[in-house]
Amino acid sequence: MTLNYEVWATLYDKVYGDVVDDIPYYVNQITGPDHAVLELGCGTGRVSIPIAEVTSKLTALDLSGQMINVLKQKAVLGGLILDCVIADMRYFELDVKFDLIIIPFRGFQSLLLKGDQEKCLAAINKHLKEDGKVIVDMFFPSLEMFDQDNRVFYEVKRISGEDPRTSTLVKHRSSFDMHSQLIETTLLVESSKADLVTETRYLDFTLRYIHPKEAEYLFLNNGFITRNIVNNFTNSIENQSSEMIFELEKKCDY
Repeated sequence: MTLNYEVWATLYDKVYGDVVDDIPYYVNQITGPDHAVLELGCGTGRVSIPIAEVTSKLTALDLSGQMINVLKQKAVLGGLILDCVIADMRYFELDVKFDLIIIPFRGFQSLLLKGDQEKCLAAINKHLKEDGKVIVDMFFPSLEMFDQDNRVFYEVKRISGEDPRTSTLVKHRSSFDMHSQLIETTLLVESSKADLVTETRYLDFTLRYIHPKEAEYLFLNNGFITRNIVNNFTNSIENQSSEMIFELEKKCDY
């Protein structure tokens, strides 16, 4: 499935604007106003904007020009300074090295081939300071996830609007390719007012799932040591849950 970025840019904030649990974690990684940060897969700036409020040296990169345009508008409204770049996270070339490089909210999993993941990690390595840190967030492939019926739209959440009569219902339906470790998902986003449906939109996207040890070996074989794995932005991996946050640093050659 090829993601329609024009549609996604208009829907992203409506669908994911209420996701805030990870923001304090990322903001707390910033050590000061000169901390150089690169965010890959920044989208419309759900994480970028809070980071830009604590450092003036944020570079926000995304493949979608439509997403970047939304982010720029938000930055102007907030009076924030950040560098926005339209580029592919596999091939980007920037004339700066960073203290911190992050890929929030499963962006790394939009790379559907191992070779693409390796290209991304090589680009990250090239742009990371020797004592820098990398953070990659991925979802944990749980058994419950694979038990889903690919014919059924499951309700994810209902979001209330500013007008109490309005709401947005989000559902999803997924199918799985176990050989390639791909999840093909269709989102159904239904807007309502006074209990009447006013708009229904569909969006298809594909992610590649990866198991924890598999991810560690992937990072190790591409120049990074996993220093910590955070569960749901709070705890260790011992209690498995929906999010795996890998904290990486460069592997020494000696």
